[in-house]
Amino acid sequence: MKKLFLLWIVLGTFTLGAAFSNSAEAKGKVNLKLEEFDGGFFSIEKPRGWEVVTAGSCADFAFLMYDPGEPLRQIFYFGQVGPVYMSEQQKQIDYQYMKMGGYPILWFEMPVVNPLTPTNFLSQFHLIAQTEIAQTFMPQCPRLENFQIISALPQQNPI
Repeated sequence: MKKLFLLWIVLGTFTLGAAFSNSAEAKGKVNLKLEEFDGGFFSIEKPRGWEVVTAGSCADFAFLMYDPGEPLRQIFYFGQVGPVYMSEQQKQIDYQYMKMGGYPILWFEMPVVNPLTPTNFLSQFHLIAQTEIAQTFMPQCPRLENFQIISALPQQNPI
């Protein structure tokens, strides 16, 4: 059995936005003018002038909203990301399989995330974003380079 894991990132669990740098904004005096964005099968209120990029549908739906004037200001959501490898051994097994004439494994360039924790996953997200499969899905996929965890809350494993 392949030790791959398809990580679901739920909007209520994971939505990221870049921090605003203006001192007035840092003091909480942000006065955003919102406008409706209608993507056909979903709608959202977004800051006026921001761009919206969508990809996928249903479970693999994703969107990225960003300020064209300051592209680091962004909010994004991915319904699912993956699969990623959970061990280097499994990645080597897949490599040997392909080397011996097996079918190409489309996700082979995905990184090993071991142990598979939210912290490790987010720390490796820049490697996921660089893959051909991610770039084909959404070329504007956020890189999350130099990502730092500020805090983490332990959560009991439901399994």
